[in-house]
Amino acid sequence: LQRGADNSLPDVVPFLEATQSVDGGAGYRPGNGPSTQMTGVAIWSYRLADVTVEDPRVQRALVWLRDNWREIRGDINGVPFGANSIYYRYWSVVKALSASHGRVPEGALNAESFGELNPDDTGYPGTPAGYYYDIAHRILDQQNEDGVWPRDNNGWTSESNHIFAILSLER
Repeated sequence: LQRGADNSLPDVVPFLEATQSVDGGAGYRPGNGPSTQMTGVAIWSYRLADVTVEDPRVQRALVWLRDNWREIRGDINGVPFGANSIYYRYWSVVKALSASHGRVPEGALNAESFGELNPDDTGYPGTPAGYYYDIAHRILDQQNEDGVWPRDNNGWTSESNHIFAILSLER
């Protein structure tokens, strides 16, 4: 570990606070509008900096993710949402929520607060429901028969799509 590197993560908290909007979402830089990707990265970074899940900053970001869950899963009103970097979006949400498990006070959100799909209804009985299932189902649904995830304006490159799709599926 480089000298001083172990103390740098707590220093990120003021930056994260500056990127977080009043609605809880986070932007790439202070003053930027919120995005799913940056909100996921902000939650993950807060957690890595030992900010608890029940902390109001993390809770506001989790509320933002919950309120935008259908877009995050990749569909709005049942129509596929073709945003650039969709697989990076999935990865950032998986990282954020995988760091947000555990007990929280009543009314607070954690990873267990996410997920809409019922595995029984989608042909996977006995599979646990939740955020991971929703995202994995969507990613695998988008994969071509040859194992490649299509670019189709949904990522920076075919390679980045493939990398972030696999990283999102990692447990």
